Amino acid sequence: MNIIKLTDRARPGNIGDMRLVDLGRCVSLTLGNDNGQTLAITLTHGELAGFIESLIDLAVDAARARTGNRPLPLTVAPPARFSRAEVTDIGVAAIGGYPTHAHLVLRLHDLDLSFRIERDRLEDLADTLGHAAHALRADERVRH
Repeated sequence: MNIIKLTDRARPGNIGDMRLVDLGRCVSLTLGNDNGQTLAITLTHGELAGFIESLIDLAVDAARARTGNRPLPLTVAPPARFSRAEVTDIGVAAIGGYPTHAHLVLRLHDLDLSFRIERDRLEDLADTLGHAAHALRADERVRH
């Protein structure tokens, strides 16, 4: 069994003791809360993907409760933290039986995170990403 330790023990409100097991086929981690309680778990690749999806669903439910189910524009509440995870590919997939929606898929090496999006919103997103890429490119040219 191959184990690679990634972090130290869990701190309150944090994930700790993160380890890769069997060359990343499984992960081991400890969840901690502010009361000092901890929970150690080991998850396979598939279980980890399901765990992440469940956490995202929970976070979305909490966000809907906080905002009265009204999405806030990104300009109102920009992210306080940014992930260090690098998106290695992006895809779009049709959803059978849902002609007004598609799935936006973000791939992180071999871990796919899929999000449902209205097709009209997908077109707006594509325009926004194009404008942002152009602005970043222009800003980079000005710096050099």
